[in-house]
Amino acid sequence: MTKLAEQITKNFPFTYSSLKELQSEEELLIILSQYVQELIDTDFAKLINTLYRIDVSEVKIKRALDLSKPKDANKIIAQLIIEREKQKNKTREEYNNDSK
Repeated sequence: MTKLAEQITKNFPFTYSSLKELQSEEELLIILSQYVQELIDTDFAKLINTLYRIDVSEVKIKRALDLSKPKDANKIIAQLIIEREKQKNKTREEYNNDSK
C-alpha cells in the first residue's frame, strides 16, 4: 500500500503523509474517486491530461465507461488509475530484481 500511495502522490495533490495512513486500497479508491469527480465537475482538461501522463489506456477508459452507469464514472476512472499504478510498480520491481 505504501508504494501505491507514494505513486499516487506524484500525480495528484495528496501528500504522502495523508495517504500512508490509509488502511486499504478501498479507502484510497474512495479518496481518489472523490478527487476525480471534482476534476470532472471543474477541470475536465486537467483530468484528461493527468490520465495521459499516468498512461491510463484510453481504450480501457472508454470500454469501462460504456459498460457502466454515468454516475459511476469517477469510481471507474479512479480504479483504472490504481490498477495502472500497481502495474507500473510491479514492472519496476521485476526490472529491479532482474538487474541484480
